[in-house]
Amino acid sequence: MNTTTLQNALNARLAALPDLPDVAWPNVPYTPQNGTEYLRPTLLPADNAPATLQWAETMTGIYQVDVFMPDAIKGPAAALTRAESIASHFRASTIDGLAIRAITVGTAQPDGAFYRVPVSVVYRAYESR
Repeated sequence: MNTTTLQNALNARLAALPDLPDVAWPNVPYTPQNGTEYLRPTLLPADNAPATLQWAETMTGIYQVDVFMPDAIKGPAAALTRAESIASHFRASTIDGLAIRAITVGTAQPDGAFYRVPVSVVYRAYESR
């Protein structure tokens, strides 16, 4: 599995989220609208390492999905609820050649007119050489 295939698989899994809000996909122009919830996925690859087999390499990293929920003044409850639904969605997934190792819902933080909550999906995949 190469980086492009990996990102496409994770993006496809996110796109299958029931009740998917707007998504600011990587390298696609997106302007947040006041009062509209949106998600921003980012692939954060870590160092690749040789696997135990000579012809494979372990690819690890984090697929981070930032939840941006409007009306920051009302508090983080809605943003945290959406973040938990994303975490559950990835926990229940099976993605060919990709293992989900851990999922963490981060701390809600005000971000302008939004509350932002990061959801970190830690993955491991193997790439044939």
